[in-house]
Amino acid sequence: MDDVRYWLGFNRVKGFSAAHGRTLAQRFGSLSAAWMATPNALQHAELPPKILSALLATREALDLDAALQAVERAGAWLLPLNDPRYPPLLLEIPDPPPLLYVKGTLTEADYRALAVVGTRMATDYGRTMTQRLVEPLARAGMTIVSGLALGIDSAAHRAALHAGGRTIAVLPCGIDRLYPQENGDLAKAIAASGALISEWPLGVAAERWHFPPRNRIVSGLSLGVLVVEAGAKSGALITAHQALEQGREVFAVPGSALSPLSSGANGLIRDGAMPVEFAGQIAQALLLPVQLDLPPEPAAPAPVSHRPHGPSQRPPPHFSPEPPPSAPDLEPLPDLDMDVGPAETALLAALTDRPQHIDELARAAGLPIDQATGALTMLELKGWARQTGVLTYVRAIQDR
Repeated sequence: MDDVRYWLGFNRVKGFSAAHGRTLAQRFGSLSAAWMATPNALQHAELPPKILSALLATREALDLDAALQAVERAGAWLLPLNDPRYPPLLLEIPDPPPLLYVKGTLTEADYRALAVVGTRMATDYGRTMTQRLVEPLARAGMTIVSGLALGIDSAAHRAALHAGGRTIAVLPCGIDRLYPQENGDLAKAIAASGALISEWPLGVAAERWHFPPRNRIVSGLSLGVLVVEAGAKSGALITAHQALEQGREVFAVPGSALSPLSSGANGLIRDGAMPVEFAGQIAQALLLPVQLDLPPEPAAPAPVSHRPHGPSQRPPPHFSPEPPPSAPDLEPLPDLDMDVGPAETALLAALTDRPQHIDELARAAGLPIDQATGALTMLELKGWARQTGVLTYVRAIQDR
């Protein structure tokens, strides 16, 4: 577009926003006319004094042709706010970036996107749950958006790539810079199968204060935000709160009540975020008609009624009448007042007062280790299991 060079120029003006661009375009008829307007005319354009001063200084020093060539040398292209290819979801937020620097491709498939964020210090549980949730959605055609950070962000990008899907990374620095440096190979793979995006001019390094603005783009590109694992002060919570302000759905993976890395995600659930264990829950909540490539879930046993319940009460949980053959003999399970899935039922039958390692419990319950990990975490949250050591658990029913 003819105006792209001028969008690039205004993007170099510190503090220049989409609202400023609209004001100038309306007053002068186009951004090109605004860029070339006299200082006296610009003084009557209702720009804040600091923005006006920065604009005049930038216009005097900047060679637009050289700046465009630098973008091309960086292997990127420019996407201004008024381009029809600009992501429509991002246009809906209160402060969309006036200009995006893009390395890779954006397609209509990216209109169905899910942001996945979390701690940089991800645990095995966090990485496993990220893979478990992201891969089916990516295979079904959802684009996965994240911030290229270490930990959950990286796990989300890798899971999408492993599934052969699209993924977008939003950078807190110029498109020609990389943060973090350790993710160089991952960034190349993302650009080849999706896109790297930044609102910052070339050469801008990552700064601490860049991350909240970056996070608003992560959520703004997406239909919803999934927080997998996050501490009480995690930047992922900023993304979740920005998503709420933008009218997006917020999902969170429940974590152990004993883990500081799950306190933020558990807090989101207490505040109303939707807890998720399976990819289908996300697709259903977002009303997406996608076909998920999921392994068949084990059939739930026939319901056993333990007490009468009215229409306003939850039905009793489903339990197997007998424990798995390899599980120890236990006293009958108590009457629970909450829903318990088949995997949790099998693990609850295997748990005893004797501490057992998660591997032993998974074998006794006949479950893969990743499913056992998630189910044990849910049992901890519900108060039916307690961790007594590193990856060792006991039944906690007697403590209730």
